[in-house]
Amino acid sequence: METLETTLPTVGGRAFRADGDGGVVRRGGNVTAMTKFGGLDIVQRAHGVPGYSQLTQDAVESDLLGVPVQICSLARLRAMKQAQDREQDRADLANLPEE
Repeated sequence: METLETTLPTVGGRAFRADGDGGVVRRGGNVTAMTKFGGLDIVQRAHGVPGYSQLTQDAVESDLLGVPVQICSLARLRAMKQAQDREQDRADLANLPEE
């Protein structure tokens, strides 16, 4: 939580408050923090989203602002978007690359 609190303001985001937002996350809730790059969803549970151990099986390793991160595979992202099936998910699916 402290890392989010100190890192998000450096990417133009609203202040992530470990005492407020952290409590939501600790209780299993989801939080969206806005950055200059767009919304950063901190999601723990959502319909159609597999657990962390499953997501890491085929995750892509990358670097985000000098921090190593794992990003879910395109196939998993597509499956999660299809399961959620919200208007934004359908728009995202239409714009995602095939492979």
